Amino acid sequence: MNDVYCEHIVKRKTGKWALACRYMIVGATILVTYYGMFLLAFYGLFLGLILSFLCVYVFKNTNIEYEYQFISGDLDIDVIFSKKKRKRARRFNIRNVEVFAPADSDVFKQYEHYRENKAYKVVDYSSGYPNREKYAFVVSMGENGMAKVIFEPNKKMVDAIRNYIPSKMHS
Repeated sequence: MNDVYCEHIVKRKTGKWALACRYMIVGATILVTYYGMFLLAFYGLFLGLILSFLCVYVFKNTNIEYEYQFISGDLDIDVIFSKKKRKRARRFNIRNVEVFAPADSDVFKQYEHYRENKAYKVVDYSSGYPNREKYAFVVSMGENGMAKVIFEPNKKMVDAIRNYIPSKMHS
């Protein structure tokens, strides 16, 4: 058979809200532990310990990577938290794609009328860095409407997708 396999991992940029959460939880942990030990003795230390666990949880869930796997017509997008925990975000059959092009292409303007209906979602699985080359595709989600999926494949993956859907690929 003519099986194709490509994979690519992209680290997501830590957003402003995630950085703010990190700073606030670390600051709160230090303040509560330090002052709590003097004012509340054991209970202050216990509160500091709870905040430390919360701090670990926040750091784990704000360190995100996306892994794209293209396997013979199926595009799997996984979310990896702290390089340890993996969760399947979505699986797309690339043959169901209506249009595939660079994310800033004018091809997607014809789908903007779906956005007013709220039957058109924009899902971003990219790194969040503005200077990187992003691609997008529009796919039907069945009864849930349509979705524009933004991601950052490498050249090998774009070429493999082009071989599967040459008529739906736009430059």
